[in-house]
This record gives sequence, structure tokens and C-alpha cells, in this order.
Amino acid sequence: MEDKYNVLSLEDSRDFIRSIREFNPSLILLDIMMPNKTGFECLNEIKQIEDLKDIPIIMITALADHDSIKKAIESGAFEYIKKPIITYELLAKINTALIFKENNDKI
Repeated sequence: MEDKYNVLSLEDSRDFIRSIREFNPSLILLDIMMPNKTGFECLNEIKQIEDLKDIPIIMITALADHDSIKKAIESGAFEYIKKPIITYELLAKINTALIFKENNDKI
């Protein structure tokens, strides 16, 4: 996957906003279960920042319960994917999110 996309991987959620601003991603894959902050907390922070709030976010979750999925979508995630990740499913969701963002950027 890294051959087709420029990928920034963060191990720590504490300074993720600075990293997002520096990298300027077209899309964010955000794990719900992370050290220091949950993916939900990070998602909420991103959605509060005007110049970052329109970046599509795909939540990655080992939590397959409907409440977690509902919370992710209601919090502003573009999509979610359950672990274990199936590569073709993830790539399809990434492509859909990038097409959506591209079309919205044209408006």
C-alpha cells in the first residue's frame, strides 16, 4: 500500500494535530484503540479545527459492536473498517474517500 500512497504512521496520539498539519494528509486512518487518547477523542479534536475538519477519516476498530460504529459515524468519521483488516476492503474505502474529497474540493 505504501507504494501507491505517501503514508505517515504515528505511534503516539499526543502530538497528532501538529503532525497532521505538517503532513497535510488527504485522508486519515484512525485506530479507535490507541495509547494516551482514543480515536474518538482524536476524531473530535480534528473535527473542531476549521482547516482540518473536512479531511475524510476512516476509523479502524477491533470493536465490532454497533455502538462503536454508530459513534464513529455520528462523530464525523467518513467510514469505518473492522479488524482484522482485509486489504482490498481497506483500499476500496480509501479510494471512495479520496474520490469524495476530490469532488468536494471542486465545489
